[in-house]
Amino acid sequence: MSIVASPKEQGFDRRASSRRRSEFLQTLLSVVPMMVADGITIVIAMAFAQVLLGAVFPDVHYALSRQLLPLLAIAAVTFSFGGAYRICGLHPSQELRRIALLDNTSMLLLLMTNLLFSESSTPYELSLICVTLVSLNLIHPGVRLVSRTLLSTQSWWGWSVLVVGSDEHAQRVTRHIEKNAELAMRPVGILTSYELHAATTTHEREQLARDTVSASHASIVVMAVEDADPTSYCSDIDFWSTQAQDVIIVPSDFQWPTLWTEARDIGGIMGLHARAKLLSQWRLVAKRLLDIGLVMLFAPLLIPVCLMIATLVRLNSNGPVFFGHKRIGRSGRTFTAWKFRSMIPNANEALEKYLSDHPELREEWERDHKLKDDPRIIPGIGHIIRKFSLDELPQIWNVLRGDMSLVGPRPIVESEIAKYCDVFPLYLKVTPGITGLWQVSGRNNTTYQERITLDAFYVRNWSPWLDLYILARTIKTVLLREGAY
Repeated sequence: MSIVASPKEQGFDRRASSRRRSEFLQTLLSVVPMMVADGITIVIAMAFAQVLLGAVFPDVHYALSRQLLPLLAIAAVTFSFGGAYRICGLHPSQELRRIALLDNTSMLLLLMTNLLFSESSTPYELSLICVTLVSLNLIHPGVRLVSRTLLSTQSWWGWSVLVVGSDEHAQRVTRHIEKNAELAMRPVGILTSYELHAATTTHEREQLARDTVSASHASIVVMAVEDADPTSYCSDIDFWSTQAQDVIIVPSDFQWPTLWTEARDIGGIMGLHARAKLLSQWRLVAKRLLDIGLVMLFAPLLIPVCLMIATLVRLNSNGPVFFGHKRIGRSGRTFTAWKFRSMIPNANEALEKYLSDHPELREEWERDHKLKDDPRIIPGIGHIIRKFSLDELPQIWNVLRGDMSLVGPRPIVESEIAKYCDVFPLYLKVTPGITGLWQVSGRNNTTYQERITLDAFYVRNWSPWLDLYILARTIKTVLLREGAY
């Protein structure tokens, strides 16, 4: 006796099968390009190591072929099981930490394999592995960031997301995801609470959810929740967990610490473990050592550039080469932040006259303290050093003195304290920086309130990995002059 499925059951099976194929294709399109980029990076790193070692071992040229395939195999396994490709919703700074750990694990496994199982390993091969380890740590994070940035511009890359919640909050979450395309999340639809509540029965509600997920081919449901009581939406979590592969909960308060916050079980209830990394003395010492180390490393390159800029400023405008301005630092201590002078000597008078002649621009100035066509800028050299942020190079002296860090919140003046409101105590916890999240997130294209929000995010989520991410992004931002004027 055969049992024949009903048309309804057959339709459901077809939809489920179609959804599984869609999810598999999404994963394939999102993961394979990054796997290829990782493989190419490993090849380049080992080839670069062999070139460097060629001067020491000029007569040996065969170790690359013997070590490359085992390394690629080890890396493929390590990266796959280590979560290198579970990047959906993962902040790039978290990815840098994960990639560094997996790179070092792969290279150490290769080294152990050679020491334990290969009787023919030569000093050259062992040296090749060690130099590859160093070059991979230097090259791979940058390649990963570039790969994600380029892939995020493609409509086919990333996992499709259905946002569920009240209309206003769901729209806000959708815009935020779209703005951060490098998170590998692609919003494909919104299902509002009103539409769900319009379903009169549980069956209709389930049917609406299934049809929406199936039609949008969403593999992830993002719940935009507004109720502060988790028990009020626990049933919704259970419900959506049966409809999609993954469920992500986004509360209405966007200001929670996020990067290093972990869920904890406290006797059957959920807790969030947020580490106050700014209170960790050794991490602050590591940040300080990173500042000094990077300044010393790039000093031979920076000194000639600074001398050239100083000469050009002197030749194109009367007055001092440097400009100092009082800023508020850590714990409220004031200091003089130095810059190359990019404005004419009578800058304040020129600004006031310009605003009097163009009253429509006064609101822009009072809101952002910036003007796209600033009359105070020294013609030529002034515009160049501001567009490429070269006017801030003298702040390296502030870094060496300990007044500033390479990365941190934008240093503010006393008149800006009132605008920071509740965020100002957070600002006082850290040393302001030459670069920061504001500089790599649009700079002058962001509003003043967005700058404050970015500063608060940095303080709440600070880590050395976030600093390294911002430094890497700064290079791209400066070279492409993103948001500069």
